Amino acid sequence: MRITGFLSEPFERLVYHSPSKNGGPEEFRLPFFRATVDSLPGGVEAIVALADLQGYEIAPGGQAARLAGERVIEELAAMSELGMIPPLGRCGIIVAGDMHSEPDCAKRGGCGDVRSAWLALARKAAWLVGVAGNHDLFGDRPQDLEDFRKEPRVHFLHGEVADIGGLRIAGMGGVIGNPRKPFRWTPEAYAPQVCSLLKAQPEIFILHEPPGAPGTARNGNPVVEQAFAKAGGPLVICGHKHWDNPLAELPGGVQVLNVHERVVILEKGPVQVTL
Repeated sequence: MRITGFLSEPFERLVYHSPSKNGGPEEFRLPFFRATVDSLPGGVEAIVALADLQGYEIAPGGQAARLAGERVIEELAAMSELGMIPPLGRCGIIVAGDMHSEPDCAKRGGCGDVRSAWLALARKAAWLVGVAGNHDLFGDRPQDLEDFRKEPRVHFLHGEVADIGGLRIAGMGGVIGNPRKPFRWTPEAYAPQVCSLLKAQPEIFILHEPPGAPGTARNGNPVVEQAFAKAGGPLVICGHKHWDNPLAELPGGVQVLNVHERVVILEKGPVQVTL
């Protein structure tokens, strides 16, 4: 699967709040973009890709309420009813990690439970496939994650491949770091796992931590870049670090779509205006 076009201007923005660096809520406008791909297997008319929605909705009275991901699905449903995007039941959703936000507005970061955001998205979509970010938890016990993985239409990947209607999607969550922390890989374990998953010839490979793109301002982890240097075919969808230009192509031909603090609607068909 390859991206054939990307509209450079967002067609919608959604306001939510996120903790600022100095503490307290800061208004954020989440952009929605359109892109096209050359093929769209998986029995869907569109794929919605997003990551790093580390914010929340402000409830009446000024208190933090739902996670931003729970608000996003309502916006997508409204777009669907207006005919702006296909029916949500005909859309797949890809989550590239980090859907948590501290509700007390004290600081950006921390770790917390993101199951409510995932489930809100999955319940209205054809399917949801995603990976964990380094700020994400799925309950308090290992069994909580195992139970969560049994939820209908939810495919949680951490070094695995899912086959959904003939669409093969690989996923490696978290970041490269201390393996004693949740969702971390050692550099020595990362590349062999990528190679193993690539043998399944996935059309899409979901990461949280992005590769770097040589010769550009798109920063990422060089270990990730080296692992995908000769990967060939899959479209990599990632987050974690913000790129002003969300599209890159690695020297080996791998396309990378960074959806950090973005929602991207992927549909089959030509787009005339590109980045």
